[in-house]
Amino acid sequence: MLQILWLILKIIGIIIAVILGILVLLLCIVLLAPVHYKGSAESDGGLEKIRADIRVTWLLRLLSFQMNYEENQLRWRFRVAWKTFGQENEDEVDDYEKITVEEEKETVSESAEDLEESEEKIPEETAQPEKHEERVEEDPEDLEKIKARSLPEKERTSEASAKEKKSLWEKAVYKAEQIKKKIIGLLKKIKYTFQRICDRIKVLSDKKEKLKQFVTDERHRHAFSVFQNAVFRFLKRICPGKIQGRIHFGFEDPSYTGRVLAGLAVVYPFTGNHLRVEPDFENRVLEGSISWKGSILILDAAILVWKLFWCRDVRATYRDIKSFEL
Repeated sequence: MLQILWLILKIIGIIIAVILGILVLLLCIVLLAPVHYKGSAESDGGLEKIRADIRVTWLLRLLSFQMNYEENQLRWRFRVAWKTFGQENEDEVDDYEKITVEEEKETVSESAEDLEESEEKIPEETAQPEKHEERVEEDPEDLEKIKARSLPEKERTSEASAKEKKSLWEKAVYKAEQIKKKIIGLLKKIKYTFQRICDRIKVLSDKKEKLKQFVTDERHRHAFSVFQNAVFRFLKRICPGKIQGRIHFGFEDPSYTGRVLAGLAVVYPFTGNHLRVEPDFENRVLEGSISWKGSILILDAAILVWKLFWCRDVRATYRDIKSFEL
């Protein structure tokens, strides 16, 4: 009985060991199998003549991705084992364009026929102008003039002078009130603007102090240094191991050429003498060719995530950043 039980436990242990071995083997394959990538690009004198090709493969091309840009057309293809996704050839693209053009022509012809039928169905209606009765209304100003004429001359002159004095006084009072309102409104605007500027300065100073306190914290500074070192080490590992070519470029505005040249200077330490850059500050030109090749280990990405996850200061800084508000 004990021998049978021992034999069963032995078989179960062998099965578990085989399963664990298979899992460890798969994990090693995933972590240690490199992702190979390579690409090339070239141009004969402008952006319209750029040709580029990028290929990424993993695990003996079990997974592969290819992207091609030529003649202002972008084509891509993704393959998993024997299953392919994307545009495989140019014939499919041409057929699709032909089908869409024919469908557009059919829809245009159908819409034109529908418009003709709708125009035939619409009856012609004659619009009859409506007659409006004209009403003569008496103007109150005319009545006042008639009454004024019926009064004697002395009364008319006295009333006219009184009206003129009253109108001048009303105008002066009205203008004084308008000027007073404008002055009060201007003072209110100045006061509001000054108060708003003071509040803005106070808010900015508070934000500056809060941000300065957040950045100068020892825990946050240590987390930033750990993150920077880990990311730079990872970028150094995934950089292309082989890059070479020649680039001759220039823009109409020489300042743009200088900016692009400054950006390429950042990449120069990784390329060395294998990449030759020739700026042109007088003409607009883009020509040359460049090719690169390299590999990425998933193990490097796993190490990066592991270091950042198990660093206590990085986790605390991440939580502080999520809850941080200015």
